[in-house]
Amino acid sequence: MKNNFLFYENLIKGIDFCLNGHSFSKHQNFWDLIVITSINQKQRKCYELQLEIKKNQGKIPKSFKFLVIDDPNGCKIGSGGSTLNVVKELFQLYSQKLYDMKILLIHAGGYSQRIPFRSILGKLFGLLPSESEYINDIFDFKLACFTPFAKDMDPGIFITSSDDIETFILEEQIEASKLFSVFDQDFILLAHKSSLNTAKDHGVYKIDFNVDSCENEPNFGCFSCQSVYQKPSIEKIRNLKMAFNDGISEYAFTDSVFFFSHKVSRELLEFHDQHFKKIIQLKIEIDIYRDFLQPLGDNKQELDQYLSTIKINNGQELDVFTKIYELMNEKPAKILFFKESKFFHLGTIDEMMEYYFDCTSKDAINFREEICFKKNIAEIKKRYLVRSKIGPKCVLNENVIIELSYFDESVEIVIGKNSLISNCMFKLNDFTGETKNIKISVPSDIYLHTVPIIDGVSDKRKFVTIFFKRNDDLKKTYASFESLKILGKNLGKIASHVLCSGEYSIWNFKFFKSFDTMSDSFLHSCNFINDYLDSNFENIHIYFQDDKKKFISLFDLLEQNDFEYMLQFRLDIGL
Repeated sequence: MKNNFLFYENLIKGIDFCLNGHSFSKHQNFWDLIVITSINQKQRKCYELQLEIKKNQGKIPKSFKFLVIDDPNGCKIGSGGSTLNVVKELFQLYSQKLYDMKILLIHAGGYSQRIPFRSILGKLFGLLPSESEYINDIFDFKLACFTPFAKDMDPGIFITSSDDIETFILEEQIEASKLFSVFDQDFILLAHKSSLNTAKDHGVYKIDFNVDSCENEPNFGCFSCQSVYQKPSIEKIRNLKMAFNDGISEYAFTDSVFFFSHKVSRELLEFHDQHFKKIIQLKIEIDIYRDFLQPLGDNKQELDQYLSTIKINNGQELDVFTKIYELMNEKPAKILFFKESKFFHLGTIDEMMEYYFDCTSKDAINFREEICFKKNIAEIKKRYLVRSKIGPKCVLNENVIIELSYFDESVEIVIGKNSLISNCMFKLNDFTGETKNIKISVPSDIYLHTVPIIDGVSDKRKFVTIFFKRNDDLKKTYASFESLKILGKNLGKIASHVLCSGEYSIWNFKFFKSFDTMSDSFLHSCNFINDYLDSNFENIHIYFQDDKKKFISLFDLLEQNDFEYMLQFRLDIGL
């Protein structure tokens, strides 16, 4: 990865450079366009502002062109539906010129319900600790990893998602990128070795692969795609002979990023014009990995096998998915595999905590080696500060992450183990209450994240600190409000205090209180967490006696958040 950093940093700096015998010019175009998807207009504006900040800071190559495209009307149409929409939008902008362009498409639209402290600014821009001045988040890693492919690949669309990182050995990657122009394929799919436990939650490729014959092969190889399966069981992986053994453990080849030619783009454009209105009307979610890739392969799945992997509600939906299968099932596809490639999925908080702290997981150890925890991160006995400042009276237990936060040196704070603090602040001159003898306690397994909002009644800026426990399921719906569980406990008799903005779920219930300052929000939220866990009903009732309009849900935050202030706070703390 360090060579990837060098490659990308030189590109940003506009330096002519040579790597592994290949010359690169500061005037050389790599991607003709980088497209990022968003779920609605507000998320699009948030992404555009973050890109603008990166440009102003000199952290994006000046020659790169960016475009953020939101899904129509904020409809949840899945990554496949978003791809159809992107192809249509690009054709309207570029007409026939589109088919001469090399495009990097990053799917980033969504609510990030499984990692809610990324819900506002997006998983794509989630910070990662690295030793590089220019490569700080998942977005930066995407550009650093994939830009070398663009030099030699044919025009087409290279697709990746926003919640994972793929790494490669750069020296071989430069050579391997020529494979994109050598093979006349509609699809080129990049594969990674994954444990069977990881593979069962991802797409798995069935390929003709002989372990012994590849021992002396170069770092990469290209294979015919036999078939593709989404989230197969471990038993199925073995039965279909998709499991291999390197003498140490079993593994399978799993999906990640992929490329398709503009021949496919033309066909997707035609499919859009025929079916997209129906997709929007029926709110059909099309998954680009499940629905575009599963019909591929020399020994592809039959239609009924493919349809069995999809929840289909009516005949019209059946017709759409059948048409997708028919569109894709004759497309030639190749698998491109790098022996030294690694894949890290960062779609949940548990995955993030594992990668940071687990000393037994091979994936976690590889993550720390590849991402390089240096310079902008302080590591003290399994405690991580990412662009944060704390005082000497702040006591951190094991497995604690604090990112983009600031706590006064004079304030006593104890943070329990396995906790995560994001975008929080406590400063005495920002706190409106009594400042003597303040002691703040964050219990173990707690996640806290402060979000600025614009109050819908007063039109003033307020602050909401959301909180939940490690095993809380934010998406789960409950039969009754009383049975809803947050912070590991049922609401029970305090349910009467809380309103809900939809189905009975943590995501929808108005449990989080707004305050005038970040410091007020952080302290009072910490106090409430302790009262709730200790069943201190007297204090809990006092907390809820305030105006109901001060309480909002996680869902409400998506509309009321002030992302501009949130980004300014990150700049202001100067870390």
